[in-house]
Amino acid sequence: MADAVSGQTKKKRFRLGFSFAGEVRDFVQRTAETLALRFGEAAILYDRYHEAEFARRDLGIYLPELYHNQTDLVIVVVCPDYDRKQWTGLEWTAIHDLLSHRDQEVLLCRFGLATVKGLYSTAGYVDLGGKMPEQLAKIILQRLALNDGLGRDAYLEPSERPQESESGQVEDYHDPAGNVVTAADSYFPQLDSVEDSLGNKWKTGTPKYIHSHKVLRVGDVLEFVVSGHDPTGAELEYSYAFHPGPSGAWTTEKIIRHAVSSNDVGRHKEVLVKLRIRRSSHGHGTFDDAIVFVYVILPNSPATERATVSNARQPSIESEAELGSQRRERARAISDLVDRGEERITKDKLLYSLFALQRAGVSALETNQEFLDACDALHHRHFPHPLKLFRDLNVDWLQIIRFANDEEISLSSDTAVYECIQLFLSKTVADEASRERKTVHPAKEDPQLAALHSKLTALLEKRERIRDVPNTAGFDMDAARRRNERFIAEVRSEIQRLEEGLLEHERNPKSTVS
Repeated sequence: MADAVSGQTKKKRFRLGFSFAGEVRDFVQRTAETLALRFGEAAILYDRYHEAEFARRDLGIYLPELYHNQTDLVIVVVCPDYDRKQWTGLEWTAIHDLLSHRDQEVLLCRFGLATVKGLYSTAGYVDLGGKMPEQLAKIILQRLALNDGLGRDAYLEPSERPQESESGQVEDYHDPAGNVVTAADSYFPQLDSVEDSLGNKWKTGTPKYIHSHKVLRVGDVLEFVVSGHDPTGAELEYSYAFHPGPSGAWTTEKIIRHAVSSNDVGRHKEVLVKLRIRRSSHGHGTFDDAIVFVYVILPNSPATERATVSNARQPSIESEAELGSQRRERARAISDLVDRGEERITKDKLLYSLFALQRAGVSALETNQEFLDACDALHHRHFPHPLKLFRDLNVDWLQIIRFANDEEISLSSDTAVYECIQLFLSKTVADEASRERKTVHPAKEDPQLAALHSKLTALLEKRERIRDVPNTAGFDMDAARRRNERFIAEVRSEIQRLEEGLLEHERNPKSTVS
């Protein structure tokens, strides 16, 4: 048995291999780390465990071979981005052939209703919605044991194996609605939803690992609003734990808070929000259910630290409470918007996520940062990122969407977004030029000013020609922005030159403005 677990009786190099898109790397890495404790990193085909080996010219040929011929069990983690990535495409070609000949060597998993080319609706997946990485690791060990001709739980630790009833079996049953309920579901309490004070929200059926991409600083107060249920009706308790770092006390309050300190600083700080009821046995060691949030936590800036050392006046308790209330209100507004956006995608079948947010009323948000937060939150629910092709553009997206609403433009495709950006930039430049013209055009009757107006009109016509660029997916937005900036500079320079000519004309009426 030990030899089977360690892989020594196997001829293949890897016991396990993961094929996944980068958008779910955090989840996969946690799963791989759990399994590496059992098999060792060398026995797991996961790119970060073999970086030195994979730095090679022919990796596109070398890697699919490892999946096809050198791995006992390939775990495919399908998400909406899986089909669109170059590397997963190469891996999938080998894996799909493997399914045709040795399908038991492939374990299909997915987030939501994501699919992959070559499989039909009858394909069976492990649904990762609501599962922790450790739970997927347990399923992988069970599948590996079955493939090795052993009992399903042969590779699980004794503490991980299901408890038997008096009859010697763990039996499922059906609730009054006809749903299958496992023995675990009828015994252990579960989380229903968790929302933090930064607008990140988890709910039942979605992955229990949220990488928030938010930055916290020492002195911030992180707050979680938690809800759950217990099948037996027992009173629930909630807590949190930083990994690595401190743990909070257990409380029956549904709102738990933590003041960020210098001990919490880290690039990838995991916070485990936990639930339990008071009894000796639990679903996961000392707790029954949990979800992981990940943050970037930085120290205060030097200026802030100096102000603290010099005993600068601190805000009152009332103002801090008011500020916290405002933050929660804005976070709730973002969360509600993302809920509506998700509903547009799932119920209205709006496949373009930016259009879903537009239809959900994203223009009602207050700042561009709130809009970006909403995009990230929707992406964390494993939908395509609304700004996937436009992340590098330094524009005010909230203003662009409001402009699109005013102009009745539906942001339903990449081309539509490009066109809207061009129109928005063009209008911005035209308005800028119009404001400049007004400063030097007090009297249209003056022939000299009429000449100025004519020259500026010519410049604007030139700008219109610049705007008429083919709207294709290959449109270079950086080049367009540079053209816009050059045009504004050109208009301002021309106006300055003509203003100087007008001043000279006032001193010497015989002079002309050219």
